[in-house]
Amino acid sequence: MNVHTKVKHGNQVAWDDETKRKMATIWNDGGSASLISARFGLSRTAVLGLVHRNPRLFKSKKTDTPRYSRTGGRKPVSKMFGEDRPKPNHAQLGNKAKNTRKARMEAVQREAAEFQSGTSPMLQIAPDDADRLNTGKEMIDLARNECRFGLNNSHPFIFCAAPTEGAVYCPHHSMRAYVIREAR
Repeated sequence: MNVHTKVKHGNQVAWDDETKRKMATIWNDGGSASLISARFGLSRTAVLGLVHRNPRLFKSKKTDTPRYSRTGGRKPVSKMFGEDRPKPNHAQLGNKAKNTRKARMEAVQREAAEFQSGTSPMLQIAPDDADRLNTGKEMIDLARNECRFGLNNSHPFIFCAAPTEGAVYCPHHSMRAYVIREAR
């Protein structure tokens, strides 16, 4: 390789015409960008950029074979929905989605009915919190270091108000609110 084959112009490298012709000869004879990059000490990307910028020197690698060469130029027939297989009935496929959607909507409606009737597990007050309802406070009445754990699920909302040590919850409600993961 000639040491003076490339000249730097700013951030770009300009190759002299002789080196470009040598690279084009290898490329046009069927050589790959990897082969050229190995011979001239370049990156493959640099060679491909040179090919792209000099279309008159470097011939296109595209072949003139038909698009569907394996089928003689005809578009291949899908094996899944070929002439011998029946096409799917989209109306039947849609029914499965409708049934799933219907089941989900029924479950949501059941949960909403339980919530409104007061039988939902979300509305049940824990037994140890039932005793604290008498000493609890509304949010506006809570002081700075009092537990903010909600005791009920209806208006007026009552909070624990047990003393804390700068935390949001008292030690009892911290154990319920924060679950410690086990090591894997």
